[in-house]
Amino acid sequence: MIVRGPFARPSAGCYAQLMSAVRPQNAAYRPEIDGLRAIAVLSVLLFHAYRPHVTGGFVGVDCFFVISGFLISGIIWHELDCGDFTFRGFYGRRIRRLFPALGLVMLCCLAYGWFALLPEEFTALSEACVWGAGFLSNILLWMQAGYFDRAVITKPLLHLWSLGVEEQFYIVWPIALCAIHRFHLSRTKCVSAIIVGSFALNVWLVGFDQTAAFYSPFTRFWELGVGALIADQTTRPSGWAASHVQSLLLRWRALPNWTAWGGLALIVASVCLLTDAMPFPGYLAAPPVLGAGLIILAGPRAWPNRVLLSARVPVYLGRISYPMYLWHWPLISYAYILRMGHAPRELPALGLLVTSGILASATYHLVEKPIRFGLAPRPATRGLAAAMTVLAGFAALCWLLPVERRGTATGLPIDKINAALNDPVFATTDGMHVYKRNAITIAEIGDGPETVLMTGDSLLMQFGPRVQALYTQGLLHKRVVFVAGASCPVIPGINRAGAYAPCRDMPGITADLIARYHPAAVIMGGNWPVAIDPTNQVVRNGVTISLDDPAGQDAVFANLEDEASRLVQAGYKVYIILPTPRHERFSPRNFVVRHWFSVSVNPAANAPVPLAEASASTLAITPRLRQIAGRTGAVVLDPVADICDAGATCPVVFDGDNPRYVDALHLRPVFVAAHVTFLDSILLGPSGK
Repeated sequence: MIVRGPFARPSAGCYAQLMSAVRPQNAAYRPEIDGLRAIAVLSVLLFHAYRPHVTGGFVGVDCFFVISGFLISGIIWHELDCGDFTFRGFYGRRIRRLFPALGLVMLCCLAYGWFALLPEEFTALSEACVWGAGFLSNILLWMQAGYFDRAVITKPLLHLWSLGVEEQFYIVWPIALCAIHRFHLSRTKCVSAIIVGSFALNVWLVGFDQTAAFYSPFTRFWELGVGALIADQTTRPSGWAASHVQSLLLRWRALPNWTAWGGLALIVASVCLLTDAMPFPGYLAAPPVLGAGLIILAGPRAWPNRVLLSARVPVYLGRISYPMYLWHWPLISYAYILRMGHAPRELPALGLLVTSGILASATYHLVEKPIRFGLAPRPATRGLAAAMTVLAGFAALCWLLPVERRGTATGLPIDKINAALNDPVFATTDGMHVYKRNAITIAEIGDGPETVLMTGDSLLMQFGPRVQALYTQGLLHKRVVFVAGASCPVIPGINRAGAYAPCRDMPGITADLIARYHPAAVIMGGNWPVAIDPTNQVVRNGVTISLDDPAGQDAVFANLEDEASRLVQAGYKVYIILPTPRHERFSPRNFVVRHWFSVSVNPAANAPVPLAEASASTLAITPRLRQIAGRTGAVVLDPVADICDAGATCPVVFDGDNPRYVDALHLRPVFVAAHVTFLDSILLGPSGK
């Protein structure tokens, strides 16, 4: 993600031509671009450290993409014009720029993780290290990301996704530029076409799969392309900007200032106004990208660039921005892990940012500069490539051949905790036929004459292992169809924002499947509190109502009642699953005690949770669901007795010392398959319409 220092040096003659073309004052260096880097990296750091206050700081990544496209594309084009470009030289510079700091940070993350992480966590870190070494972290996160993923705070190498996007761009970009140069095509038209196509894909994809839009390299190429277009138009005499814009700048001396101020305003507004709940990138990525482009386009004469961004502090922060970006997130992530998932407080968070700056400065002066500029290029490249290969190989061994570390405390065995953490949160079983409509998962199992349709989210899908167990035992003689979405309420009319926007399609998909199968029973369940989340909206009788007031919540339950009544009147047997117990102490991650350099089992971890505490967050919802069932003729199903053994407390373990839950909400598949039987009467007995 971070664009990497001043221009890597092409040949001396070509470099001189490049500098004279780019710099009207024949300066060899534009300090304001380093200042722009400082704004970008500080935005990201403050977003991660003070997320509730700097809600849109993630757009710093988009600014970096523009800077990278400008600098690197400018180098490639001028080397092509001079006849000096080689792929070996280009990728050698990339290796010497990226590998020293990246390898050091990954090695330190692995070394510390060996002592501070649970085995499952260390295995996941090793996997992330392997993908990160291959600049494929965005692909790994794309496969894992979203509602189905573990908490991102437990991923110290999460931030490498942006490096993956950038380097994937630079796999194809030099080839594309060489083809444009070789066949004498219009640079402006070709790059503009790439920008338009990538931006259109980004806008289209974010509407129904925000995870793909965020992590896909193809939906980000336009951001680097904007920088490339600016480089082309401002660094060659025949460029449109060179022939038209620069003459305009000479006539109106204030224009560069306004251009730079406008760019800064767009970036600051994006940092302050955007939130991660909004559909991003999409159209919302355009303001920060345009802002970074305007600052670069304004040039070194603009007062904000010449005075503010070229000051000593922002320039230095820009020079160390790459290692600072690499260091900051592992520090923050490990702080979250040590604090059992809680964010570091304000002052410690500031200390983490300062520490990342100190480590970045040391890395820049003691590692990056000596390797990049103090060693012969070819041996340095080979040595760095070999070192990264060794590091990736070691991480692969830790990933594929994990070492089990058993606890010796009097509490639960650490290997049992590790097994629970390895269980999936939301997963179909081996016997299911699975397909998707948009982002909604549809899974079918069994082939009997009657159909049972179950609709909800992961807290409904978690009962799938029991259905699988009955099917495996030859006891299931019905077809069971699951319709489940990522944190999607079953209630029609609810609009969720951001990554959960596809949830609005689930009621319609459910209705289509009901019309197709005419099920004997329709079972509705899930994470009911999500339905009344204050950030949602609900449409009731054509009117959109916010859920941050009681009227909106009343409308949600009225829609549920209408849906249940409609299905019952149509002749379907309707069941509503009441909320399942939930508590932070259920999570296996909370069975341990974190220390700076070790992790041990809490001897009191297996103490049961009072049922009143485990039901507190859904206490107001359960009566309303019962009332709706009573008024519509639906039947309520209460899973609490199966989950909590029909007692006043809810055990956190089963069969002696096995955790019952995967996290604070989701039951373990092995526990559900053997012990959660409240659906058996519907699955095995006559349902009847």
